[in-house]
Amino acid sequence: MGLMRSLWGMLDERLSQSRASAPLVAIAFGVLAGALGIDHWRWAIGFLAIGILFVRSGVRWKLALLGFLALTAWRANQLKIEAPASQRMTRSATGELLLGRLTGMGNGERLGWLNLVQGEEIRVAVQEVANHEPGDLLFIDGRLFSPAPARNPAEFSLLRHWGQHSLKAGLDLHSAKKIGGNWQQGIWRYSERAKISFKKLITRGIEDDEIAAPIIVAMMLGETPASTSEITEAFRYSGAMHVFAVSGLHVTIVGGLVWGILLLCRIPRRPAVLLIIFTMVAYALITGGRAPAMRATLMATTFLSAFLLRRRPSLFNSLSMSMIIVLLWRPSQAMEIGFQLSYGVIASIGLGFALCYRWTGKMAELDELFPRRLLSNLQKMQLGFRGKIAAMAATSLAAWLGSLPWMAYHFGLVTPIAVLASLVLIPATFLVLALGLSAIVFGSLSPGLGEVMNHTNAFVARTAFHAARAFSAVPLGHQFVGSKEAADWVVFDFSDGGSASFLAAGDGALIDVGSERRYYQMIRPAMRRWHWSPETIVLSHPDAKHSGAISEVVGHMKPERVIIPVVWSRSPSYREFVDAQNSSVKVAKLGSIYPLSDDVWLQILRAGQEDLDTLADSRGMVTRVHWKGWKVLVMGDLGVEEEREMISNGIDLEADIVLIGRHGRTYSGSIEFLKATGAKVVIASSAIYPKKQNPTKIWRKAVRELGIELFVQGEAGAVLMDFETSELRVKSFLDPERIVVLER
Repeated sequence: MGLMRSLWGMLDERLSQSRASAPLVAIAFGVLAGALGIDHWRWAIGFLAIGILFVRSGVRWKLALLGFLALTAWRANQLKIEAPASQRMTRSATGELLLGRLTGMGNGERLGWLNLVQGEEIRVAVQEVANHEPGDLLFIDGRLFSPAPARNPAEFSLLRHWGQHSLKAGLDLHSAKKIGGNWQQGIWRYSERAKISFKKLITRGIEDDEIAAPIIVAMMLGETPASTSEITEAFRYSGAMHVFAVSGLHVTIVGGLVWGILLLCRIPRRPAVLLIIFTMVAYALITGGRAPAMRATLMATTFLSAFLLRRRPSLFNSLSMSMIIVLLWRPSQAMEIGFQLSYGVIASIGLGFALCYRWTGKMAELDELFPRRLLSNLQKMQLGFRGKIAAMAATSLAAWLGSLPWMAYHFGLVTPIAVLASLVLIPATFLVLALGLSAIVFGSLSPGLGEVMNHTNAFVARTAFHAARAFSAVPLGHQFVGSKEAADWVVFDFSDGGSASFLAAGDGALIDVGSERRYYQMIRPAMRRWHWSPETIVLSHPDAKHSGAISEVVGHMKPERVIIPVVWSRSPSYREFVDAQNSSVKVAKLGSIYPLSDDVWLQILRAGQEDLDTLADSRGMVTRVHWKGWKVLVMGDLGVEEEREMISNGIDLEADIVLIGRHGRTYSGSIEFLKATGAKVVIASSAIYPKKQNPTKIWRKAVRELGIELFVQGEAGAVLMDFETSELRVKSFLDPERIVVLER
């Protein structure tokens, strides 16, 4: 009991100190609870409990906690957007549109405020607006649309993203005429113009450098290189992707550079603080005014404001104040990854720096018995340098520990090498920003001097890239955790007539890869999320919606074997891939068997047809997958004529599940054929357009009358299958309650 009282007394003393030095912490936790609300009530209750623990004594503080909680919950409800139906909705739109800033999503997507002629006002995401700027008032004719919810595991949900930003719809413009302007959006107009000018200045003379130029632009302006580039891969797996997102690091560096210049100029503290805040705000706006940069600027502003008020700054009070403002402005930010990382990392540095420095600071310790006055000037400099390295290492370690749970949960990636990589890449980022800002200033006066600085900066950027690539290659430097695949077999839903399936058997397999667009939207994110790089790729037939992304897939995943149906095709993407003469390519033969694991293998029941005069849908091969004794027949887009041909040839078509597409001219999945397979489940692809790509009501009724469970992907979304020796479970992604269990 005495020990418990002692521990409680120590805890109460620490809490009292925290309440006194950072009273806004309790209010921030209350606001966070209000932002999470009913949708995440368990977390909300937990954060409210923490807020109550930290709240100061006195009725005013307790009422403030509850008041801010209620205010944030009300604000969240006011901004909440109701989700539309599972299908994409569209309608025509005519009215006045006020353009806002770029959203950072898609090519040229902008915020917009649309006042329809019917009187309705809508906040929209305007798609690809050419020759117009923020503040332009347009009379438009176009089409409003709302995207359907994500239909596949690991697919980015544009609907949820828009909902978090209170965007009710997207807007495609058919015609637009400028009728006026609005000065309130002028700040975005000039910041975008400045960004374009700055980009030209910092890349002048190095535009063709495919490594340095993208890195400099990314570090300075936040334009991240393509997710598939070697630059992104190197920085991602070295744990340094944050140097490409304009956030707290960049805002702090810019503020630090300005502070150093003002110190040299002997500017008094209070005017200097105002200039620093102005510079950081301008930098955040010029880089697009994105949430991470604005949050970081707000944090820095609240912290530095203490100097203006001649008060002692408090990191946690400043952090709490910025969180309160951010969540009151838009409560949905509480569920954004950037928000969680921003505040989690800063809080971790504040809490853990001293503890981490106890370990890293040993490199800067001086023997207690050695008098400091006996050190030479060089030795003092060396000791000071080691102290700075120790402080940087402690900061890096504390920041990594703060980001660890969020990175593991959201990305399934842990990068312990980041602690060491940051000691090299953060100073490199500082140099890139310093040289880039110098190139902007001096390059405006002398193009030649600007180019010299850019070439110097290019050397620093390339050095940073090679360092990141070296760190990313360190054994055990990055590890994948969690994020298990959604099922043993995932049949992706593309809603355009294409197809792709992922099989988590052996080293993984893909049956069809979809078009290039669908691959980047759905398949690649899923493979990354689940940490798979399939070693076997199977193409059912040379159609762009089934095999269009094959070159990208092979380039990214480097599979051991690619099984194709035919050599010749009219499809440009397919022909380009075959012409590359990849050694892993194998043309499937009738009866061939390809093992994936001990209890999973592929069997070719129909070889592809080389006749170029035949429609691609009719040239496909048929694959039967044997999985723990279960049989799944993959038909591609074969039509009724090919089905009858297989029956007449006496081919064994027995299967528990049949995957069918839609033939371009006839139809697929004849009742005669389904009877021959003895299938218990049919998974049928469908397309939004054209309507003939959708299974008819008559066909659906006939299939169900056979006692077959039918999953039409237009309604089911992706279909997930899990295999056990005694049972096979089939589930709809869009309707998780619909589960079919086959038993043996």
